Amino acid sequence: MNFSGNALVLGKFVGHFGVKGWLKVVSYTRPVDEIFQYSTLWVKAHLATGGWREVSFEQTRSQEKRLAAKINGINNREQAEAFINCEIAVAESELVFLPEGEYYWRQLIGLRMRNLEDVDFGVVDHILETGANDVLVVKDCENKLERLVPWTKDVVSEVDLQKLTIVVDWDSDF
Repeated sequence: MNFSGNALVLGKFVGHFGVKGWLKVVSYTRPVDEIFQYSTLWVKAHLATGGWREVSFEQTRSQEKRLAAKINGINNREQAEAFINCEIAVAESELVFLPEGEYYWRQLIGLRMRNLEDVDFGVVDHILETGANDVLVVKDCENKLERLVPWTKDVVSEVDLQKLTIVVDWDSDF
């Protein structure tokens, strides 16, 4: 079966975990074990077959920040080898609908940012997780500037996904 939709990459298999077919998982979700909550996952094959392959987990383990999973039908280290460095994705339609005012990071990346004085800051390039709050990294390629803007209620005034913009209460000198 092939994946026929927009894939959202949630993580990656990065190595073996024992000899019984278990794999180490790096998750891009928050919390990290959220990757195991989806009923249907897809793995991007990197070998001869190519494309996406549907998988389900027989078992999963979560210990602090370490994750491991056993794919149904994969029972030894040799079988698991084919999955190392493969991306793990979910169909975009499987994402949980977020309440108003909450956003997936992928929705914010690429949005144009300006402040309340209508100064164009550039485009959100990526987001840093700092512990206290997330930080939007905004790049203004024309002026070769990079701004770090905290993602807080006090700073972010408006997000408009239709207009692809973010308005912030942030001084242009920062």
